[in-house]
Amino acid sequence: MSDLLARIRKGVSAKEVLAVVVVTTLIWLYAEAESVATTIVETTVRVSVPEGADRVVNPVDPSWSGEISIRLQGARGSIDAAKSALARGVELTLGDSDVPGRPGQHSINLQSAIQNDALRDHTGVVIAAVEPPTLTVYVEPIVRILDIPILFDPPEGLLIAGDLVIEPSMAIITA
Repeated sequence: MSDLLARIRKGVSAKEVLAVVVVTTLIWLYAEAESVATTIVETTVRVSVPEGADRVVNPVDPSWSGEISIRLQGARGSIDAAKSALARGVELTLGDSDVPGRPGQHSINLQSAIQNDALRDHTGVVIAAVEPPTLTVYVEPIVRILDIPILFDPPEGLLIAGDLVIEPSMAIITA
């Protein structure tokens, strides 16, 4: 102990001061990156249908633009990564856990759907609020009618020379 006191009385070298400053700065930068912050991100959301699905989805409100505002909370470093992910827009898929795929009208809680889908890989970031908080969609089944014969009923007075051939002779109707 007396050795330490003797060194302190002699003075501290420039190397020691520099080392303390560097370590203190690194600790401060780490603490700043891990401190809790709140930010608002403006982005768009859309609901897509998986390829080959027999459903279509449309918002109930025809004026729906897809624009939303998300308030994020979490560590500053994690929020920056989440902001980058959200800047490209959010695509929710019909049939996922928070987006029902069965026919009918459904209200999607955007906060939980985005948290569980778009931000599932961004630990340390939570969605505090979304405006608007919900999106109401209507899911309709696609109906396919197979092998409908194509018929030609010529208008009166039309003269046809030769045999009438219709190609293709059958159609598939999707509605």
